[in-house]
Amino acid sequence: MSRRLVASPQAVADAEGIAEWYQQQSNGVDSRFCATLDRVTKQITEYPESYHRVFDDVRRAVLRPFPYVLLHRVKPTAIEIVGILPTHGDPALILSRLANRSH
Repeated sequence: MSRRLVASPQAVADAEGIAEWYQQQSNGVDSRFCATLDRVTKQITEYPESYHRVFDDVRRAVLRPFPYVLLHRVKPTAIEIVGILPTHGDPALILSRLANRSH
């Protein structure tokens, strides 16, 4: 079943902030991050339930080689991107992000 991809406003802000940070650090790394994000979102669209479940109905996809995970929920008609967070981030941040999203 084909599902549409929906990014929360916070997930969009996460992606923009990370890309901006990489742009300031080194020439071209931001475009590699964006290409990785694009590749992973396409994979999620094709195989949304193949990713490891981390909280309740939330799954994670690692944005290798970058130290970030993309958190998403698989819904009947959509795949909701909840956020893009550091792999070694504060678990309380992840839980608070998830608490602010409806199921």
